[in-house]
Amino acid sequence: MKEKTVRLDELCLAEFIDIACDEYGGLAERVGLPASSEAVQKLASSLIVAYRGVADPVGMRMFVNEHGAEAKDRARIVMYCLMKALVDNGEPDDVKEVRRVLVEDIGRSRCGRMTVEELSAFLGKELKGVEFSVERRKAKREASTGGQRSPDDVRLGFDAEIACVMSHYKMSIDTRVVSASVYANLVKNAVEEVKRKRSVKK
Repeated sequence: MKEKTVRLDELCLAEFIDIACDEYGGLAERVGLPASSEAVQKLASSLIVAYRGVADPVGMRMFVNEHGAEAKDRARIVMYCLMKALVDNGEPDDVKEVRRVLVEDIGRSRCGRMTVEELSAFLGKELKGVEFSVERRKAKREASTGGQRSPDDVRLGFDAEIACVMSHYKMSIDTRVVSASVYANLVKNAVEEVKRKRSVKK
């Protein structure tokens, strides 16, 4: 049976804020699954991504690029671990293939002239470099966000944002009536209008 899905425009803003706070009870009820199920959590993530894509397209592109870099780094860690294991194992054909990949596919021509010991040391150094990069990116992200935000922090953030949007448009927003997709567009348009006004004043 096909899994039931929910679109952003089918949720009122209050329901979406619950999802953003990792409170999936209402969403789970809509799709008829336990709140702890993987399907509900994946649906919640996709709704958050959809919201961010509308409300903050620039931030969303940065988010995607950042996570794309993390995925590449994880792949490089796996690759260097496997290569080092093959080289350390010492089978001539394996070492030859590792050299070929490094020289022809990755462009590290000097690896073709390295001894087995030098190759192993090189791979170990590359592995540590990628691991350091991953840790540095993680620390930078945690420093900029203050770590994982609590549900209370998320709600306070939405309260402040809603107040700004209402002030900008001089209108009242009922979170139980306005859909999450409409609100996301209001946020995007308000931000764009403020940016335009600032650029005119310069």
